[in-house]
Amino acid sequence: MINCGTVCSEMVMPGTVTLIAAPATGSVFFGWSAPGCGSNPMCPVSITADATVTATFTLTTHLLSVSTSGPGTGTVSSTPAGILACATVPSIGTCSALFDYNTMVTLTPSPATGSSFSAWNGACGGNGTCVVTMDQARMVTASFTVNSYPLAVTLTGMGSGSVTSSPPGITCGGATPDCFESYLYDTDVTLTANANAPSLFVGWSGGGCTGSAPTCIVDMLSAQSVTAKFSPPPNRMFVTSATFAPGSLGSVFNADTKCQQAADALVPPLAGTYKAWLSSSSSNALDRLQSASGWVRMDNKPFANTKADLANAMLYNPPRIDERGNDLFENFVATATGPGGTYSNNGDCVNYSSTAGGLNVAGGNTMGQGFLFTMFQPLGCGLPAHLYCFGIDRQATVIPPVPPAGTVRHAFMMVWFPGGGLADADAQCQLDAVANNRPGTYRALLPTTTSSALSRFNLTGPPWVRVDNVPILPTAAAWSTASYFDSAPNLSAAGTFIWDNNVNWAGASSITTVGTSTCGDWLNSSLQTTYGISGHTKIDRFFGLNVTQCNFGATITCMEQ
Repeated sequence: MINCGTVCSEMVMPGTVTLIAAPATGSVFFGWSAPGCGSNPMCPVSITADATVTATFTLTTHLLSVSTSGPGTGTVSSTPAGILACATVPSIGTCSALFDYNTMVTLTPSPATGSSFSAWNGACGGNGTCVVTMDQARMVTASFTVNSYPLAVTLTGMGSGSVTSSPPGITCGGATPDCFESYLYDTDVTLTANANAPSLFVGWSGGGCTGSAPTCIVDMLSAQSVTAKFSPPPNRMFVTSATFAPGSLGSVFNADTKCQQAADALVPPLAGTYKAWLSSSSSNALDRLQSASGWVRMDNKPFANTKADLANAMLYNPPRIDERGNDLFENFVATATGPGGTYSNNGDCVNYSSTAGGLNVAGGNTMGQGFLFTMFQPLGCGLPAHLYCFGIDRQATVIPPVPPAGTVRHAFMMVWFPGGGLADADAQCQLDAVANNRPGTYRALLPTTTSSALSRFNLTGPPWVRVDNVPILPTAAAWSTASYFDSAPNLSAAGTFIWDNNVNWAGASSITTVGTSTCGDWLNSSLQTTYGISGHTKIDRFFGLNVTQCNFGATITCMEQ
């Protein structure tokens, strides 16, 4: 008797033998090799001689279906292959496949950026390895969550203020500060800085936040840390409206009294302690400012940020404004102070006690930027002169605000050698701009014998500012009528200060007149041209002061079109 699986051969008498196929669990009968039996489980075989019949069985297959769920995203793949990069939201990859009976299928989750795998549901549970035994049809769901990342805000600086967020969560500063919050991946968190008066918000750092605008947006692609800096209110500086013979002051300390009296006489009084920018053989003006930093003029325009800036005459605006807010334009100031904020060897009127003829003291000029502000020319000890007065109470930070993109054009200065013509000057301006990552198209502020320097520019466009964002004049049109710059454009494209006594190529008596002596329209360095001085804010001294040879390098102003 045939019972194949144990006995697969038997001697039988001639005649008909019926074979019956009985598949085991997990298998199915496929068919017979005997003619005429096909896939019928019963196969009658006629025996007339030795015969061999083969019964073919195959494994049962079962469908494995995979889906994904949750607020996060990711894919699932299988080993053995079949399920491939499956995600049902969005619908991608292969999410169902047939596997042979009893196959052990391992499913592997792959969370997308910003997501994490959280749990299995269905034929698998938990969040460990998922192995599915395919003894029947199975369904598995992989759940993914969106990652959350911490945002930490730090307040720094000598001032005070707070930072809040949208979406809410950060309320950093105040009585119950909350400076730490977690946000879902790719959330745009808007941080807003609020200075506590009279403090000032200085700027952001970290988390992709820069600049001094009160808001910044942090994209939460990872853990982020943002610092908001607050500064105390700036110190004030001014020029005394009154004048004094330097030799009658008596001492630098008496000059301090003059400054203090000017501040106290205002209504309301100007709070704080004020010292004169005045040196003697035993006292340097810079040292007398003690630990103070950050000064603005009485019109709130920035003057200088640090004592180091004062020492190097790195001034945002000239010091022309008196204690009442009036613009003194060009006036002389007794300083006895030269570069570095130190005592000048021009003398100090015998410690400010003699007005005798022949005695001098170093004097600055209120319209000067750079060292011209403190050392312009010697002043007679008996002649009237103003004083510079500086508040010394606070360690503040003064940085010009960054204007919105597209609302200004930039201007800078560079050294140029005549000989290549106006086209070469323009090309050198453009090269310098590109080298210092200054976008835009730049031309040189130079005339020819047929056109003025200013005619090369559009005066209906945005105003020009220096590369430190200090306005040169309030409007572009003002260039054609102003007698003084608000601030001289004496910064390089890299943001360094140009020496204020540099010769500045002009070629004409003013920026609005046709060129007269232009080095042969800047093609011939053996000729002569007019020039100005780069640190002057008085425009007719900045441009068209005198005549010199063309055979050396001097500054030109490069202006954005």
